Amino acid sequence: MNPYGDEKYCKFEIIDETVLYQKGLYSYISQGEVKYIGRCRDSFYSRINTGYGYISPKNCYIDGQATNCHINSKINSAGEGLELWIASLENEIEIIERERILIKKYQTKWNIALK
Repeated sequence: MNPYGDEKYCKFEIIDETVLYQKGLYSYISQGEVKYIGRCRDSFYSRINTGYGYISPKNCYIDGQATNCHINSKINSAGEGLELWIASLENEIEIIERERILIKKYQTKWNIALK
């Protein structure tokens, strides 16, 4: 198992079709505090709905998606009031740079790799 492979998970998805196939930045905010900032260079559908929003058993193993497990378990334990904010952007360089700047600015607790 990866370090987050035995956590409790939840299932969630974006249903707003106007943003599903866009790319850009997203953040999870709880009680006014930015908890996580991420980038999506393909589509929010891929990153959120089939990435963080659904944890398959293979994600829990050493060669699985540890970040997906980590973020999903944090979302599951955050309780009510957790918000997903999306900023659609087209330029991939801008997406990468803005993510780095925002993580540094907000010192997000759930971003462990980019602090």
